[in-house]
Amino acid sequence: MLQKSRAWTGQLVFRFVNAETGAAVQRNLTGRGDFVYHEDGSWTLVNVGGHIGVGLHPGDDPGVGYYVISGAGYELHQDTTGHRTLTPGDGVAENLCETLS
Repeated sequence: MLQKSRAWTGQLVFRFVNAETGAAVQRNLTGRGDFVYHEDGSWTLVNVGGHIGVGLHPGDDPGVGYYVISGAGYELHQDTTGHRTLTPGDGVAENLCETLS
């Protein structure tokens, strides 16, 4: 049986800074999504619209970075080992590590 709960919503704006260079950008992370918790302990975050920020680690897909997703239709899945897979869907994914390098 899948459990579904509504994620938090509201205005959320972040300023991201590269501590080495001082380069900075501001991004709107206001969005709405649903978490779906699976019986095996994995979960999926499904975007319903707006923006979201997602941190990925070594071994995750599409790769290391902090991504800002704008648009709709993305999914972030975390399996039982902690591995995350980000699928942008109809959205646009910006890797802020690349933007601020």
